Amino acid sequence: MAAEHRDAYPTNPDEFEILSKPIFTLSRDGRSELLVFDARMVVNTAQPQTNRRGKRQVNLEITEWVAQAHSTLLDQDIVMRQEGDDHPQSRVTAQNFDSDFPGEMRFPMNWAIEIGQERIAGLQAEAVGTINAFPPAPGDVFDIVGKDLEVGGTRLVAVACAHAA
Repeated sequence: MAAEHRDAYPTNPDEFEILSKPIFTLSRDGRSELLVFDARMVVNTAQPQTNRRGKRQVNLEITEWVAQAHSTLLDQDIVMRQEGDDHPQSRVTAQNFDSDFPGEMRFPMNWAIEIGQERIAGLQAEAVGTINAFPPAPGDVFDIVGKDLEVGGTRLVAVACAHAA
């Protein structure tokens, strides 16, 4: 795995591991809890380029993603993971013309969730936000769009995701 880049995108295609803490609320029968998942993502970067708007951009492919937590309320483990072979294109685009960071991150993903022995597949979501290094720096927090879910009276709502050092 490659080292972190604080000032600019990686100059050559490479593989990176990103550790994060997705945060969700889980509600059931009028009770709720805050779940902090431990997540690991592996991404491959392409050669950085200048996009049509004149800003630097690096495209990525997420090759692996899994997030795990234990629900005390359900007394079960919850596992979310990337699924399928068709991985949507991810990217980080510079917000300014003169530097790579801060950058706007967009990581769309096809995923599935396992709660105990139940599995729900065919889900789609996207992590979106501003990052200050690549991989994201400690303290970078971004939104999770499309990971809210309700099944059989249990509701799981995305709060945020933070990079874990």
